[in-house]
Amino acid sequence: MFQKKPEYNDSNHRLTVKPVNVTPTGFDLEYKTWGDSRIHSLWANWVAFGE
Repeated sequence: MFQKKPEYNDSNHRLTVKPVNVTPTGFDLEYKTWGDSRIHSLWANWVAFGE
């Protein structure tokens, strides 16, 4: 699966995610990190429930 074994350090992974630009037809996700956190990849799924 990996070409090379992932390398991890002793740092914490700090991440906040929140919806922004919310409309009846969609939204954007905003994510932020702080400190020495590094994000190499981020993905999300969502499901809408109708009435």
